[in-house]
Amino acid sequence: MGVKRPNYAPMKSSPDASVNFEVTPLRYSWFWLGLGVLFILVVTIASLIDLKPVKDMLVQDKLMHVLTYGFLMGWFSQIYKPHFARFLLAVSLIVLGVGIEFMQGLVAFRQFEVLDMLANAVGVIIAWALSYTWMGNILLWCESLLED
Repeated sequence: MGVKRPNYAPMKSSPDASVNFEVTPLRYSWFWLGLGVLFILVVTIASLIDLKPVKDMLVQDKLMHVLTYGFLMGWFSQIYKPHFARFLLAVSLIVLGVGIEFMQGLVAFRQFEVLDMLANAVGVIIAWALSYTWMGNILLWCESLLED
């Protein structure tokens, strides 16, 4: 309903930093962004609590790391489409994964693993690449369903 928005085309890099962080033409971008921040909080908390009671229900550990950090990168790369913004998102999520691993080394019931950091980075990089395909427009597609 209402005004049809044009399809989003990736922006060319610009010396003006404000252009490089422009939010996509998502109608509910603040909602999607808030939900993404909630996802990061959930991942951070789940990474630092004792998961032994549900450990049997979890799939292979490294696969969970790849999927979780891939999901986060995929989510935020739909909100921030410019190349430099996506680069900063990737770096930030990799740093988050490394930081969480170091915090896990300080918690008695969790353990520090370099392979978890690598799995997190692999998930981020795969999602970064996929964000330039049709998968980078899933939230825009969801919004188009709401408008019809």
